[in-house]
Amino acid sequence: MKLSWRMGSLGVLVLIFSGLSAVEGYAQQETLRIVEDETVLSVVVQTTGVASRFAPDHFIHAGRYHVDLTLDPGRPEDASFEARVWAPDLVVNDRDLRDELEARLLELGILDDPYDEMSEEDREDVWTAMMMEGQLHASEHPWIEVEAVDIRRTDDEDFPWIVTAALIARGTRVEAPVHGRMEREGEAIRIEAFGEFHFTDLGIEPYSAFLGAVRNRDAFHVYLTLLAEPEGC
Repeated sequence: MKLSWRMGSLGVLVLIFSGLSAVEGYAQQETLRIVEDETVLSVVVQTTGVASRFAPDHFIHAGRYHVDLTLDPGRPEDASFEARVWAPDLVVNDRDLRDELEARLLELGILDDPYDEMSEEDREDVWTAMMMEGQLHASEHPWIEVEAVDIRRTDDEDFPWIVTAALIARGTRVEAPVHGRMEREGEAIRIEAFGEFHFTDLGIEPYSAFLGAVRNRDAFHVYLTLLAEPEGC
């Protein structure tokens, strides 16, 4: 997968939602088509503890998902966004995608240090642990959902929108602020967003091993880069 999102400095010119109101094809509320090969829904989980240097952080992305996005760039605060992710198809530390996004995650402060390598066996072990009853409990709650509840403009030039996002997992709903930005790519629109949530708010005790010497941090980040275009493009 090769994402067309430019991973350079945040100082580049950003076309925010209101600046797109005159773009042909985006003059009214419209349901947009998600370009799956150019879209990533992911979670970044970092480790802590006295032996955390021996345990890699995790980049986990959705293998199967469905997104509904309706947008009028002239009234971005009325946009509608809903995503459903099939938990059993979550992918742990896909090397190519992880390496492609690593610099961006570091730049945004989502990731503290570059990723370490992980064996295929370790990747499978992490996936198995995620599905357990004490974690995602995927056998009973196979869907993870994200919904935009409220959208507000900020004074931040790099991420000019704050989205109150609802995350639903294990049958528990929590809300947190998510930073968002948008720019045009040809006739399509690229949306990038990230925000911090906490496992314990979802009723999940952060996974630990070796008597707690290695454990996941309670805080984790949701990161989204999404390309959407009008039907017919």
